[in-house]
Amino acid sequence: MLKNALTNGWLVFDMSDRITAHDEAYAVTTSGKAVGACARSIVHLMRGTASTTASADDLIRYGQEVRIQSNEHICNKPLYLSSQPISPLAFARFSRN
Repeated sequence: MLKNALTNGWLVFDMSDRITAHDEAYAVTTSGKAVGACARSIVHLMRGTASTTASADDLIRYGQEVRIQSNEHICNKPLYLSSQPISPLAFARFSRN
């Protein structure tokens, strides 16, 4: 589970909020309630792109790129967190940011 210490919000996937501007994309949001461990709040941290200094273990070290993957029980395939700049088609639904 990932928590933002500044806002005290927990990262959760929202599979009911499909983003129609893409083939398959869903919203993520933060919840101020301590939702606990459930399918929508569990994420996997993985190494990003392979680097030339990468060691043989699976540890993520400071400064390395990471990928955030959804829980395998939330969808029939892996989903990865991504972001894009604010535009007329890409913005937060309520805050418009």
